[in-house]
Amino acid sequence: MGSRSYATKITRSESFGGLLKTRPVAKTDRLMLHALFQDDTPPQFGILIPKRLAKRAVDRNALKRLVRHACRDALGNYQGKFLVRLSKPVKAVGHSDRAAWWTELQQLFSDLARRAPSQ
Repeated sequence: MGSRSYATKITRSESFGGLLKTRPVAKTDRLMLHALFQDDTPPQFGILIPKRLAKRAVDRNALKRLVRHACRDALGNYQGKFLVRLSKPVKAVGHSDRAAWWTELQQLFSDLARRAPSQ
């Protein structure tokens, strides 16, 4: 039981609907984390960055890469499905901003650790 697994991406769009109906378990200034804890499900995550909040494809892709990298490691200890979504408009995601985004993601996952049921 001590082996750590990595979270995988949610591939079906139907899974997003159920996650969006749940209340966010963690929030930061620009991000929200929705969760459905299930004992029999390996960790899976989805990313929702709408075009209306991040107009440029470069910014959406940069955010998705950052979130994907953070989720693979941080969610490996949990069982269930998770959704990270952008909640406020973003002007640009430059190289200088990435450290701030990474800090915000770490804050999101530390909030999840405090609110998650014991595994």
